[in-house]
Amino acid sequence: MDDNSYTEKKPFSIIQEIEAQLENYLRRQREEIEKALDEKIQKERELARQQLAQIEEEVKKEWSTLEEYARNWGQLEEEGNLLLGQINDCLQRIINRQVEIERLARETAEDIKVLHELQHQLEEIRKKSQEQAGLVSRRLEERFGLKAGVLTAKQEIPDLMDLSPELEKLKKIKELLTSGTKISYRRAGFTSRS
Repeated sequence: MDDNSYTEKKPFSIIQEIEAQLENYLRRQREEIEKALDEKIQKERELARQQLAQIEEEVKKEWSTLEEYARNWGQLEEEGNLLLGQINDCLQRIINRQVEIERLARETAEDIKVLHELQHQLEEIRKKSQEQAGLVSRRLEERFGLKAGVLTAKQEIPDLMDLSPELEKLKKIKELLTSGTKISYRRAGFTSRS
């Protein structure tokens, strides 16, 4: 019976030994897999940390760039506002000069009209003077038979000036000013005052 029990125990102990070996193998495999998994997780964690650090660095650079851009934008906006102020001042001076030029052109045109009227009156005086000189000369010749050397009106009074070219020039200046003013006002965003 001892032999039978020995033979019966032997396969049982072999099975137990195999089971123990399998358990040890399973435990070692589990430990190796868990260790490999832990190492892989550590590597992935380190890689993720490095990627995150790199992303954070890039974001910090972009923040820095944005801050610089914001500072530059503020300066550019300030400079632009100064330039716009200077442009508006310059346009206002131009508009004021054009208004002054238009006023002077109107006054000059009015003075030329007055001068033309004065010349017309002078021509009338000249005609009257020539007529009177002719009458005096004829009376002297008829009464006394004398040919008087009476000065003619042309010798006493200077020739009349022809002001029509000057009036034409003034019309052209006024047209240029009017058209130039409308263009300038439109470009500047103003409406024409005329």
